[in-house]
Amino acid sequence: QTDDESESLILDDDVTRPLPSFRFDVEPLGEISKINDLHIMTHKSVPHRIERGAVLRVVRECNRHDKSQYVPFYVGSRLIGYIGKFFAAEMKSACSPGKDCELHVELESCSLDKNESSEGEVRFSSSLMLCSVEERTLRFSKLMQKLRDRGLIRTHASAGSHRLSIPTSKDPRSNECIFRVSDDVARYLGVVSYGIHINGYQRIGSDLFVWVARRDNRVRAPWLDQLVSTTLTSFEPEKIPFFIRRKCMEKAGMSDELYEHVHFVSSISQRYESRTGLMTRRLWSYDVELPEGFTPKYASKSGKTTVDFELVRASSMLERLLTRPEEWNSASALVFIEFCKRHGVITPINEPDYYRISSELTAYPEIE
Repeated sequence: QTDDESESLILDDDVTRPLPSFRFDVEPLGEISKINDLHIMTHKSVPHRIERGAVLRVVRECNRHDKSQYVPFYVGSRLIGYIGKFFAAEMKSACSPGKDCELHVELESCSLDKNESSEGEVRFSSSLMLCSVEERTLRFSKLMQKLRDRGLIRTHASAGSHRLSIPTSKDPRSNECIFRVSDDVARYLGVVSYGIHINGYQRIGSDLFVWVARRDNRVRAPWLDQLVSTTLTSFEPEKIPFFIRRKCMEKAGMSDELYEHVHFVSSISQRYESRTGLMTRRLWSYDVELPEGFTPKYASKSGKTTVDFELVRASSMLERLLTRPEEWNSASALVFIEFCKRHGVITPINEPDYYRISSELTAYPEIE
């Protein structure tokens, strides 16, 4: 199984969900020219004015969802995800009878005499909570297999090859886990997943340029992305630096010397609806300033994805995002907007919604 195949389990219809087409009237910033065979857009580094609502609408489109269609999923007192009401009802019907019941499932209800209502919930049963991690994982897997047999869980060719560990605390670095779940099932439970995005940029004179990748996996239309982006399929802190180093080499042809300049800068939140359920993601953003003369090269051996790279003025890329958002992977669009904020392309002076954007980029803290 290749890395691209394992990533496609999550990237297929979730992380790479394209933005819809909508347009804004933005102030024209320049024209396109070619320099040294690189597509470099030539205009001022920072737009003088951004129309009110333009950036905010993109942020909200990337996070479009209706939480009323989902019920919270608890293990003990800890909220770990959200499950669609239809899927929750199917889980309830698949549970074992009597004391062997795996889940307590309460669907939305209201009481006319007491004037009370409940949004519903899914919880591990007391019998499941008393099990060991291994037994709990096995019993939950058998329950999910019943739903898979009913055709309710979409299984990819390489699905189920990796198991996600749900930690006992909100700290994902915890070595203790509550249970483990296959990656194809995890999407239906609304548990948090993590993405790694690396912004490669250069300064040419006083102007800021950013490397943008156009990826094409022949499954959907090509989309714009960061220099390097990937899904973190296992949260093992000691292995993450090596994982990122390998991705930098495979996806951008970066040397070990350049990798040493890659550094973490921020975490961005995203929540949206996919065909499988409510997705909550933590997008870890990294920056690396690249030297003049560096040209990225895609070196993955899978052969399933082709990548073209462009070096584009950051303000031009922002204009392109606002006028042609459908070109973008939704997660990468959020990461790029946050990059523009940190590097002064979006400021409180030129962006009327600056503080609201800042708040919405770090929303959804209730589950980790």
